[in-house]
Amino acid sequence: MPKPNGFAQFINEQRRSNPRLKDKSFDEISVAVDHLWKAMSPEEKSEYQVRAKGPRIVNKVNNNSAPAPDREAVLGGFDAMGRSLLEIERRKQNYENEKIEKIDSVKEMVENGKKRETLADDTFFIIHVNIFVRTPDTNVVVPAEVALTKFSFKSGMLGSYQAFIQPGNIPPGYKYKCIERSQLKHKIPIYAEVTDSGLNGNNCNELKRPDDGQIVTDLKKFLDGAKNVFTLGEEMTEDCQDVLDTLCKRAGMKTMGLKLLPLASLMFHLVDGIPHLSVAESEFEKERYLYEKDLSCAWHESETDSQHCSEAYVKRWMYTLLAFTNDQFNVRPVDDGRHAPKGSLTVTIYSSDNDEADWGDIEETNELRIYPHDKNSIFASSDIRYRDVMEDNGSQSIFTTTDLMSSAAVSNAGSEVELEPCQDAHCQSSPAMTPAGSQVSLVSMVSSASETRRGTLLQNIRNQRTSSRMVAKF
Repeated sequence: MPKPNGFAQFINEQRRSNPRLKDKSFDEISVAVDHLWKAMSPEEKSEYQVRAKGPRIVNKVNNNSAPAPDREAVLGGFDAMGRSLLEIERRKQNYENEKIEKIDSVKEMVENGKKRETLADDTFFIIHVNIFVRTPDTNVVVPAEVALTKFSFKSGMLGSYQAFIQPGNIPPGYKYKCIERSQLKHKIPIYAEVTDSGLNGNNCNELKRPDDGQIVTDLKKFLDGAKNVFTLGEEMTEDCQDVLDTLCKRAGMKTMGLKLLPLASLMFHLVDGIPHLSVAESEFEKERYLYEKDLSCAWHESETDSQHCSEAYVKRWMYTLLAFTNDQFNVRPVDDGRHAPKGSLTVTIYSSDNDEADWGDIEETNELRIYPHDKNSIFASSDIRYRDVMEDNGSQSIFTTTDLMSSAAVSNAGSEVELEPCQDAHCQSSPAMTPAGSQVSLVSMVSSASETRRGTLLQNIRNQRTSSRMVAKF
């Protein structure tokens, strides 16, 4: 084979285009097409000369030599799944450019809202989807659920939309993956038998799956012409886009053309105290409202114990963002579910003045959540070492000296060994007893009871060690 040149490129082109020359040798073809080459103009020949030089294929992964100055360096080859490395590199670059463009778009949106002084009343949308599986080879998505919420910083939540999606045809070999994700995440069954009394015959909210066209129509109506929708995370952005495209394609409708923007970027450009975009992302990942009630859809609330409902996600994200912006927009949250989950601002103090207190007697305040084990604590748990003492005395935080000593006597009553007085200053009991009816703090009671049990434990350890030595001598 001669060195590649313009004439050789012309010969190869003629071989591909003319079936009669397919089995001919290079020399035979050159003789047959020589008259065509000579009849071409210099400009036409120059195109083949340039094509003969061509781009030199350079492997960027393992390449120590620089390409010639007059040749373009390109990425050649394929990955293990047969995908072009050049195409993967191009898609990666386009994705990075699109990511930067979206962040700049959010920044411009916030700045324009501040200039117009309408940012507090502007309407924003958040979207989340659940899927059964995404095939890595063909990149096919099997959808399960979609949810959106609409809100403004001044008025809070303005509405929400949620729908379960028909999974459609599941790619061969991926049904197990669908079942696995369903059981571990959103609990949505692939195929559910819905009866008049509810799912699986239970008297509950039904799992209804509208057709794809109805869901797309409802989404457009809910968005009311809006094109900018926020979501959290790169993976969720890809899932949302593919689920929306799948719905439109299966329904035979035009794509919705939504622009999915990063929710963390909105917090970053909106809240002055957020120093970096990654900090904003971490604030959403903390899931402050994960265990609040009545955030999920009716079916997830009644049928599952899952926190992976799409409607719950969009509401939690919204409440998290509003928690950082309420002060900025001079909003005083009201416990009605608009700026915070219902019940999250109402504080219940359980009080009991006697041992037979009714748990139904409650007092609502706007301060702290106080739990019955200790009026002086804001935590829902108590120290297990002193819980029996607290339960014996109700929820009182103050104990009389008589109660304290009787509690200590009960603790010592079950001890088989009479303990020697502890000489350690930390182990000594409290000062001389005051007259009956005097009050001592919970700390004094706890300290006395703790040291009594500590002494019993140490004595038992000493006895075990003594027995071990005696057995060893024999």
